[in-house]
Order: sequence, then C-alpha cells, then structure tokens
Amino acid sequence: MAQQPDLPGATTSYSDPFYDRLETLAQRIAKRMWLVILALVVVVVVAVVTHAAMRDTPIAASAGHFLDAATKHMEAKQAREPGERTAKLVEAEKAFVAVAADESVTPYYRARACIELTQLELDRSAITEAKAAIGKARAWAAKALDPDLDLAVGLSEAAVLFQAGDHAAAETAYLKVERGAGLTYPDRQIAATLGAAQAMVAVNRIDDAIAKLEVLANRNDSNATMLLSVAKNEYWALKRRQAAPPAKPITPEAPAAPTSAVPAPAATVDAAPVVVPAPAAPVAATVPAQATPAAPAPTAPTPVAPAPAPGPEGK
Repeated sequence: MAQQPDLPGATTSYSDPFYDRLETLAQRIAKRMWLVILALVVVVVVAVVTHAAMRDTPIAASAGHFLDAATKHMEAKQAREPGERTAKLVEAEKAFVAVAADESVTPYYRARACIELTQLELDRSAITEAKAAIGKARAWAAKALDPDLDLAVGLSEAAVLFQAGDHAAAETAYLKVERGAGLTYPDRQIAATLGAAQAMVAVNRIDDAIAKLEVLANRNDSNATMLLSVAKNEYWALKRRQAAPPAKPITPEAPAAPTSAVPAPAATVDAAPVVVPAPAAPVAATVPAQATPAAPAPTAPTPVAPAPAPGPEGK
C-alpha cells in the first residue's frame, strides 16, 4: 500500500482555519497509522500489568477479603425469608471472623471486620461479646493510623455503652467523636450528634436533645444528606413531644362486685363517732323489810271529761 504524500495544505473547500488544521492532522495520522496502533498496544499491556501488580499487594488482597464478607452481609439483609436470612447472616459472620483472624490482612480491614462483628453482636443484644469485639477493633485501629477509622470505632464504642444502659458514658463518648470529627468528617460528626441526642432522650433530657439537634435541622451538607434527614425528623418529633400536653393519670376502676353465691364483705364506712352518755351514778337502794309490789310504770295521762255540775237537789 502506497503511503500518502504530505500535502502542502488542506484539500477541502472549507476556508475555516480550524477545519484545515484537523484535515492536516488526519493526514499525518493516516501516514503513521502503524505507530498509533503500536502505542495503543503498549498502553493496554502496561494497564494489565499494573492491575495485576496492584491486585497482588496486601492492601488490595485485604480489601478483596473484606468486600467478600460485606457482600454476604448485604445479601443477608436483602433476604426475605427468615430462614434464608439467618443462614446468610451466619455465613457473613464467619467471613468477618476469618478476615479479623487473618494475619495477612492489614490492620485497617481487620478493624473494619471487628466493627461489623460488634454490630452483629448488638443486633443479638450480646453486650459482653460486643464489648470484646469493639476492644479488638480499637487495638487494630491504633495500628492502622487512620483518623476516619478511629472515629468509626468511637461510634461503635458509644453504641455499645448506650445499649448496655450506661447513657451518661454513651453521651460522653458520642460528644468526643463529635469534637474529633469536626467539619472534616461531616458524616461521623452528624452520626455522633444524633447519638448524643438519643442518650439525652433516654434520661428524659428532652430540652437538651432539641437544642443539640437544632443545629442539624438548619444545616445542609451534600456529603451527609441521609443523616441530616434523620436528624431533622428526630428534631421535629421531639418538638411535637415537647408541645404535647402531659397525659392525665389513669384512675384505676373499682373491682366489679362478685357474682358468686358467697356474699361480698360489706364495705367499711367511716361513721361519725357516737357520743355514749356517761352512766348514772349508782344509788344505794334501801331494802324494805317487806317487799312491796313495784308500781306500774306511769302512762301518759288521758284526757278526763269534767264531772257534771251538781243539780239543785244536791244543794
């Protein structure tokens, strides 16, 4: 195939300089097509070799193991039947345990696996096991030297304290994460603020919780849209709870009268005190020598008709 000669200029009828340059460039590429194809082949080979080399690094291998376990956990959450969900949760837990125990996995992903195990234990309300798992996560996070991982471990520690019923310690832990996150990690900061507010609500400090969430109710952040939505919903729910009138105490109803043949005991009525007259002083009776019959009790007098006036004979 004969090569096309370099023409002195554009061969089209366009007078636009831009199109003239494009045509000149196309002519040069067509003349050196073999060189362009060789450059593309070299780029593809370098990309394949680089990908293979990166896949064999400890970080990439560790990420692969962790992602496999996380995928199993996600599939378990999406399962609809309880039996299938339970079986997949068991598989996911075993996968996370394997990642946490694998010496070839980096400390970062071992800590992440322990955080996931902590959440699984909290879902079962196994507080002792959750404390043990988050303790291991804290140890691995100290070796990973990753600020975001430290904040994630702090949130899990606070969650364990909250579910254990130690709301004061949980609030302190959440506030510590909130201060450490700052504006650098907005998602961690908002999650910590939500947790602190929940700890306040648990001890009936509604006003403090509303004041804590009021800042988030007026905040916009594209990096934590979902968390801000949750915070706003919680804020308005607490505002409605605060504005609602207090519930009236429910008076227990009197027990129904028994229907059995045995009569119910009469209710005790507090009667007014009855004044009992003092007994009369004893009178010494004189016993007569001969008993005389007792006189009958006097009766009420009956009206007596007046005697007729005496006639003249009686005078």
